[in-house]
Amino acid sequence: MLLIECKHYSKQNHVGVSLVRSLLGVQSDQKANKGVLVTTSTFSNDARVFADRQQHLMSLIDFNGLVEMIRACQ
Repeated sequence: MLLIECKHYSKQNHVGVSLVRSLLGVQSDQKANKGVLVTTSTFSNDARVFADRQQHLMSLIDFNGLVEMIRACQ
């Protein structure tokens, strides 16, 4: 199972580590294989470090990554 959470934030508001931890908790509770957190903004350094430590369990997609994905589909 794959869990995806999306956050629509302005560029000035970074997604913090608490949301990444929260998604990991839901992921564990639901016994999902992977969690993906997508935002129209960016992630804080703490959020990126935490997600990196989760190795294959967690992916973060920021605005630039989202734009790349959309362009690849065109």
